[in-house]
Amino acid sequence: MLIQAVVLLLVALIILAVGLHLGAHSSIAAGAISLVGSGAFLLFMLLGSTSALSMIAVVIVLGTFVTGAASLFIGVHAFHLAKRLELNSSSLDLWRQTGIALSDLAPIGSVSIAGETWSAEAVGDPIPKGSSIFVVEVDRLHIRVALDPFDSKIQALGG
Repeated sequence: MLIQAVVLLLVALIILAVGLHLGAHSSIAAGAISLVGSGAFLLFMLLGSTSALSMIAVVIVLGTFVTGAASLFIGVHAFHLAKRLELNSSSLDLWRQTGIALSDLAPIGSVSIAGETWSAEAVGDPIPKGSSIFVVEVDRLHIRVALDPFDSKIQALGG
């Protein structure tokens, strides 16, 4: 029984290492497999003959169970972190982009950037509808814009 418990722990650790290497979904799967495997093995040990029940084997199987739970936790945490970073990296694509004010921004209104409509806040003076804008700050889905300093209309007006 002790040998089987050690083999189970080694298999769980290998699955955990592969799961951590491959990403969040694999870590979640590795944790689930380890939890189910160690839980089934522990149940088999407890329902089997008590004379073969070794305290060391029980501790090893419980260690495998804890390792599986940790892998599941790490995977779920990494999955949520990846989603948050995905949102932030798509936000970074907007930073320093130009667009058009679809409404007056005094200070909040709508803008079009790269063909998408966004709610934005004007930095400084109000921005009239139809003006060329420049994205100066992106915080998740909160966009702050200013008049585009390189807009030819503004330069022609002497601005």
